[in-house]
Amino acid sequence: MDLRIAVLLLVVGALCRGAGAAPPDGMVHVPGGEFWMGSDQGSPEERPLHRARTAGYYIDRHEVTNAEFAAYVADTGADAPIQWGGPTPPQGTEGLPVTNVTWFQAMEYAIWAGKRLPTEAEWERAARGDDGRRYPWGQADVEALRNLAGDNPAEPVDSRPDGASPHGCLHMAGNAWEWTADWHLRYPGNGQPSVHYGRKYKVMRGGGCVYYYGIENSGRCAQRARVLPYGKHDFLGFRCAMDEDPADAAYDPVAVLAEARDQVAASATPPATLEWERQYAQWLHRGRFPLYLPADLEEGELIRTGVPLPRGWVTEAADLSVLGPGERPVPLQARITARWDDGSARWALLDFHARGDRVEVAAGAEATPPPAQALHIETRDDAYRVETGRIVVEGSDAAPLASIATAEGQRLLGDLAVEVVGELGGEAFEYRLGPASRMDVLDEGPLRATVAAEGRLVHASGGDSPL
Repeated sequence: MDLRIAVLLLVVGALCRGAGAAPPDGMVHVPGGEFWMGSDQGSPEERPLHRARTAGYYIDRHEVTNAEFAAYVADTGADAPIQWGGPTPPQGTEGLPVTNVTWFQAMEYAIWAGKRLPTEAEWERAARGDDGRRYPWGQADVEALRNLAGDNPAEPVDSRPDGASPHGCLHMAGNAWEWTADWHLRYPGNGQPSVHYGRKYKVMRGGGCVYYYGIENSGRCAQRARVLPYGKHDFLGFRCAMDEDPADAAYDPVAVLAEARDQVAASATPPATLEWERQYAQWLHRGRFPLYLPADLEEGELIRTGVPLPRGWVTEAADLSVLGPGERPVPLQARITARWDDGSARWALLDFHARGDRVEVAAGAEATPPPAQALHIETRDDAYRVETGRIVVEGSDAAPLASIATAEGQRLLGDLAVEVVGELGGEAFEYRLGPASRMDVLDEGPLRATVAAEGRLVHASGGDSPL
């Protein structure tokens, strides 16, 4: 729905209701008037306690739910909260407050619904009424009336009705923190400077069922907190408001949304380029980057390492090479383990023999030479054979590691057995390696081969053990 149409419907709806009309479904009415705002006992940003005024308005009785936000997503194609894993919330969470939405997403939803976000003053007045109380239900904290702090799960938005505010709003202390429309500005009469004041952060209110980083989670009606408008959190949601009289509107939501977008765009200057970024760009321009090896490696020792790759650099493992001393390619076994969304390689697993204390990983370099002695692996249904050029290793389901012999056929080790001897609960036990129930070749290449066998330890006298 076009935002201008949504605002027009908001105005027309307000005109049709007229003075004294019942609040819209799911909303409560707060008449125009003055109230006590802020606090002289809280943090410096809450000070001073002062009289503030709002025009008459309506505000949601409860936080916007997952189900309500899902209707908006279905109608507009807007992004769903990431924790949903799709366009609809997980089954059983429909009545929970929607969270993980930015200030922009919250305001866009509100405009779509023919509403807007409440101002900070409107939110506080709906929470504490006109008598300056500390909590929505009174002066003293009552744990049973709020879902606050600790590490509690979110609750359905219509729960804990006994903790309602004087105007009938639920969960104004706890459950989910809530966005308001306003920038984080200094209150009139507050002379204390702060680098956080200005058109950078938006104000959130109400406390949550989980601590929001280092912010106090008191649930007091006057507590203020700040968040960047493009920020999200697992327990940051919102509720909506609506003007009672369009002629006395608190603000134009479309204009405020546009102003916030312009403000963020103007402040989003690119960060300074770091030295390592300049160096990395130079390496990529050359089509290679260095890989420093541990100092205690033996010359020729086989190395296995994972390396991250820039987007679009290479597509297949065959596009990679490792350059040793003199920029000569060394034998390499490479496998792509993760890809970018464009199909290019993101991570590669490399096997190669150490040559000095530094090599270079290159793209599009000359062909990688084969190793002097390449591994060769043969598998049958129930057995395997690995030849390295120097030794031969054989195994089967019945004997996962049956023998090791030289390439000329001289047996070095045979009829190998693995035994586990110990004491458990005061009783001695003796287990041995039983037949493999499954064998898999995890790696197969010229430099490394890995065969994994899965099975059980068995009693020396026969029968399965617990292991």
